[in-house]
Amino acid sequence: MSNIRKPVSLVVGTPRGFTRSVLEAILKRGSKVLFTCSDESAGSLEHERLSSLYGPKQVFYSPADQTSAQALESVFLRALCTLGEINCVVSSTANDPLDLRSEDLQGDMVKVERKLDSLLVKQDVNSIRQIGHLATKYMGKHNGFQGGPLLNLSSSVELSGVAEPGGCTVLGTTRALGMEKRLALHGVKTLTVYQPSIDYPDLSHASQITDDH
Repeated sequence: MSNIRKPVSLVVGTPRGFTRSVLEAILKRGSKVLFTCSDESAGSLEHERLSSLYGPKQVFYSPADQTSAQALESVFLRALCTLGEINCVVSSTANDPLDLRSEDLQGDMVKVERKLDSLLVKQDVNSIRQIGHLATKYMGKHNGFQGGPLLNLSSSVELSGVAEPGGCTVLGTTRALGMEKRLALHGVKTLTVYQPSIDYPDLSHASQITDDH
């Protein structure tokens, strides 16, 4: 059993809340991890904490702009250089701030909230597409790799029924990436988890905190 190779993982997303829990759960199971996020301060602090718990040779941090396709691709290449391979990719959009203009916050509040929810769904979809492309490129069997799971941690906004008619959804995008023909070609299995609400026992019911907060 000691000869079984430990998996190596790439985690994209700010290490807070549910994303942080998933990151640490992967480390607890013996995986080597390289994680990246746009918030360099949060990333550096979490890297220091995790290194003290699991060892500096177990977890690595590489800051990058999560919204930049070029920056993300450089992280994938850095992960391959650092870890030798990538067996699993976790991508979270839960803590990514929306890029808003002042006019986006003007007018009727119900319409404003609906627009913000729609932008969050669009952000989730774009992230899944972008990471899906990179995961199949750098884990895909068709490129000489071993395949593996791609786990997307998206916001739960879509569950409130805010999707625009005819627009792309998180569920639809996940299904498209996970089609049997595609999976047979590249061996990358796509899964998506809507971020759950976190109920802290020391807080009242009215003060529950979600990972989005």
